[in-house]
Amino acid sequence: MKYLKLLILIPLMINLQGCVTAALVGGTAAGVAATSVIYDKRSHSVAEKDHQIRKAIIVQINNQTDLHNQCRVVVNSYNGWVLLAGQAPTAAMKQQIESIANNVSGIKRLYNEIEIRPVISHSARMQDEWITTKVKSTLLGHQGFKSAEINVTTENGIVYLQGIVTQQQGEKSAVLASDVSGVRKVVKLFEYAPNQ
Repeated sequence: MKYLKLLILIPLMINLQGCVTAALVGGTAAGVAATSVIYDKRSHSVAEKDHQIRKAIIVQINNQTDLHNQCRVVVNSYNGWVLLAGQAPTAAMKQQIESIANNVSGIKRLYNEIEIRPVISHSARMQDEWITTKVKSTLLGHQGFKSAEINVTTENGIVYLQGIVTQQQGEKSAVLASDVSGVRKVVKLFEYAPNQ
């Protein structure tokens, strides 16, 4: 029975991590993934729309051979607010990726955070995955804080926080994330809700 539960949680973890997929299947990562399903403020239809937006952007970028071969693009969508992160060798390629994303329907806001630089190494990507797991665990461990209301993406040591939160929750989550070892910078991409 223990293995059946683990097999059910693995696809949830992969889907919830976005492009940066955590390779760890420990108790903490599994707990964070399960909590994400419970506390996600989006309706099922909105979450599905976000998935479709993300998928459409990735497919269209991968159809461009030069972008696919020379860039690393991490795409995440939360309530129609889309994050583009990663690396591109030129500003023109960064702009091309943004143009592709802008042609996908359903996007409310687009944040192009792609860095103009060579693609990061595999070991740097693994470090980013570990940072994401640590940030989620830190948020989950904070008393009275539903960490899964916040989507965490890490790229090259930069942590991007997305979700529908109050101003106070947003500020607190950024402080907690910035205290995690390995985090170079925290970028808040929140949709603010009234205090509850």
